[in-house]
Amino acid sequence: LPMSKEFIKIIALIIEHELDLKKDQVILANQKFDIPSDDRLYISIELMGSRPFGVKTAYEADPITGELLEAQSVNCQEMYSILAYSKGATARQRNWEIAPALGSTFAQQQQEEHSFKIGYLPRMTDVSGLDGAARLNRYRLTFAALVAYRKSKPVEYFDQFAQPTIISNP
Repeated sequence: LPMSKEFIKIIALIIEHELDLKKDQVILANQKFDIPSDDRLYISIELMGSRPFGVKTAYEADPITGELLEAQSVNCQEMYSILAYSKGATARQRNWEIAPALGSTFAQQQQEEHSFKIGYLPRMTDVSGLDGAARLNRYRLTFAALVAYRKSKPVEYFDQFAQPTIISNP
């Protein structure tokens, strides 16, 4: 997977598409965002952590130039959190839609296209609380995803190192 791809952004696209939300309703955690005063549903997605379970370094020839490449890859289990919230009842009424969105046909297509897997059976928790004088309805869904990252870079052949200079004492 090219380094420009971020799985969190693909998950955001899935949620936005399946819950029929506008771009301003789905944000990534730690972005500057003030909770609007309207009653619409808002979603915040966060990468909570990652646990590598496989690391590999291999050598392969570039199919175009024939140059030797070092290919580094890592497989990880990443934990994600999706926070659904609203000033009104919308988050309470629609929080159930998140789990089936992650298992939808569109989600499966995105997983196949980008070579990752969203785990089954996410956990939903009510984390509602007071926000000033009003109650903010919040529901957190956590789930795991299996992902892989890969990069390659040129590496010299062992027989292409500079010849050493041998100096002997007379």
